Amino acid sequence: MQAEVDLPALDPISEADEAQHVRHAIDRLPPDHRATLALFYLEEMGVAEVAVALDIPAGTVKSRLAHARAKLKEILKGEDDD
Repeated sequence: MQAEVDLPALDPISEADEAQHVRHAIDRLPPDHRATLALFYLEEMGVAEVAVALDIPAGTVKSRLAHARAKLKEILKGEDDD
Protein backbone atom coordinates (compact mmCIF):
# COMPACT_ATOMS: atom_id res chain seq x y z
CA MET A 1 0.00 0.00 0.00
CA GLN A 2 1.36 3.42 -0.95
CA ALA A 3 1.37 6.28 1.49
CA GLU A 4 0.02 9.60 0.29
CA VAL A 5 2.59 12.35 0.02
CA ASP A 6 1.74 16.03 0.09
CA LEU A 7 3.77 17.89 -2.51
CA PRO A 8 4.10 21.66 -2.49
CA ALA A 9 2.14 23.44 -5.19
CA LEU A 10 4.30 24.58 -8.07
CA ASP A 11 3.98 28.07 -9.45
CA PRO A 12 3.16 27.37 -13.09
CA ILE A 13 4.58 29.69 -15.69
CA SER A 14 2.04 30.76 -18.26
CA GLU A 15 2.81 30.29 -21.93
CA ALA A 16 2.84 34.08 -22.32
CA ASP A 17 5.39 34.44 -19.52
CA GLU A 18 7.52 31.69 -21.00
CA ALA A 19 7.38 33.28 -24.46
CA GLN A 20 8.37 36.65 -22.97
CA HIS A 21 11.27 34.95 -21.18
CA VAL A 22 12.52 33.42 -24.44
CA ARG A 23 12.09 36.70 -26.37
CA HIS A 24 14.15 38.50 -23.72
CA ALA A 25 16.90 35.89 -24.06
CA ILE A 26 16.85 36.17 -27.87
CA ASP A 27 17.19 39.96 -27.57
CA ARG A 28 20.49 39.39 -25.76
CA LEU A 29 22.01 37.54 -28.73
CA PRO A 30 24.22 39.30 -31.28
CA PRO A 31 22.24 40.77 -34.22
CA ASP A 32 23.58 38.26 -36.76
CA HIS A 33 22.48 35.36 -34.57
CA ARG A 34 19.06 36.93 -33.97
CA ALA A 35 18.55 37.41 -37.72
CA THR A 36 19.58 33.84 -38.50
CA LEU A 37 17.27 32.41 -35.82
CA ALA A 38 14.37 34.58 -36.97
CA LEU A 39 14.66 33.53 -40.60
CA PHE A 40 15.17 29.86 -39.81
CA TYR A 41 12.58 29.39 -37.06
CA LEU A 42 10.05 32.20 -37.44
CA GLU A 43 10.05 32.54 -41.21
CA GLU A 44 10.58 28.77 -41.56
CA MET A 45 13.29 29.15 -44.19
CA GLY A 46 15.72 26.36 -44.91
CA VAL A 47 19.45 26.76 -44.46
CA ALA A 48 19.96 27.48 -48.17
CA GLU A 49 17.21 30.13 -48.14
CA VAL A 50 18.66 31.82 -45.08
CA ALA A 51 22.08 31.80 -46.74
CA VAL A 52 20.66 33.57 -49.79
CA ALA A 53 18.67 36.05 -47.68
CA LEU A 54 21.70 37.00 -45.59
CA ASP A 55 24.21 36.65 -48.44
CA ILE A 56 26.38 34.24 -46.47
CA PRO A 57 27.50 30.63 -47.07
CA ALA A 58 25.24 27.80 -45.89
CA GLY A 59 28.00 26.65 -43.54
CA THR A 60 27.93 30.04 -41.85
CA VAL A 61 24.16 29.71 -41.36
CA LYS A 62 24.66 26.33 -39.70
CA SER A 63 27.45 27.71 -37.53
CA ARG A 64 25.40 30.73 -36.46
CA LEU A 65 22.43 28.53 -35.63
CA ALA A 66 24.59 26.24 -33.51
CA HIS A 67 26.23 29.15 -31.69
CA ALA A 68 22.92 30.95 -31.21
CA ARG A 69 21.26 27.83 -29.77
CA ALA A 70 24.17 27.26 -27.40
CA LYS A 71 24.18 30.88 -26.24
CA LEU A 72 20.40 30.91 -25.87
CA LYS A 73 20.57 27.75 -23.75
CA GLU A 74 23.28 29.36 -21.61
CA ILE A 75 21.24 32.55 -21.16
CA LEU A 76 18.05 30.67 -20.28
CA LYS A 77 19.84 28.34 -17.89
CA GLY A 78 21.49 31.30 -16.19
CA GLU A 79 18.16 33.06 -15.76
CA ASP A 80 16.59 29.92 -14.30
CA ASP A 81 19.35 29.79 -11.65
CA ASP A 82 18.40 33.25 -10.34
